[in-house]
Amino acid sequence: MQDGKCIIKPCIFIKKYFCFKISYFFFKFTNDRKDKEISKIYISFYENARKTQYYSENPFFWIQYSLAVMEIHNYDAAELYLENASSFSKERYSEESYQVESLRARLLLEKTMYNMDKDNAFVNFEKAHKLICSNKTPERHYPYRQVGQYVEYYKKFYQFFSDNEKVAFMFMCTEIHKKMNEYVNSSNNYERNNRSKNKEISNIILRLEKIIDKTGWSWVCIVSLKFSISATLIKK
Repeated sequence: MQDGKCIIKPCIFIKKYFCFKISYFFFKFTNDRKDKEISKIYISFYENARKTQYYSENPFFWIQYSLAVMEIHNYDAAELYLENASSFSKERYSEESYQVESLRARLLLEKTMYNMDKDNAFVNFEKAHKLICSNKTPERHYPYRQVGQYVEYYKKFYQFFSDNEKVAFMFMCTEIHKKMNEYVNSSNNYERNNRSKNKEISNIILRLEKIIDKTGWSWVCIVSLKFSISATLIKK
């Protein structure tokens, strides 16, 4: 009570409710994005929400907003909103930072494919790959979900790579293949029980294996996995 006025501070429940509404709007947006008029309504919602202090300083909001504009291929805006999310996550909500890094990788891959940017295709792939591999979150399924785009990237750009770039590209594919297999085989009990997450990652691994087999790099994966298993047994 201040100056005879009752001031109600936002409680955790209210904040979670707002986050739920943002997530709900994004879910609806991704399902209705083919309807341009409805898409405008959803983007308008985010535009109005950003004017409030709670949303304007909330990294989760900027992450969702970035995802929304990515759906309509506004990648410049998405990049800006991820910068906002990154700055606020460093200040207040560091647990959101792993999502930002994962989405930076997705943005690089999607933007390059959408613009058919052959000149920067290899460099951007390399940057995205490093962001995925260096992500420190134990929730590995989140960054590994972005690997699903490697196959489409291969179809669009592999033929334009130099011989050295082709070797480097496939080396990165086998590297992430090994990491994802290790993740699926050594997930903690909570993640192992989440079948939908593991199934999604396993499906991405299978898709990745198709291009690895196609280019004759499957032997690298086999040797790499055997070495990894041997090293694990030695440690035990």
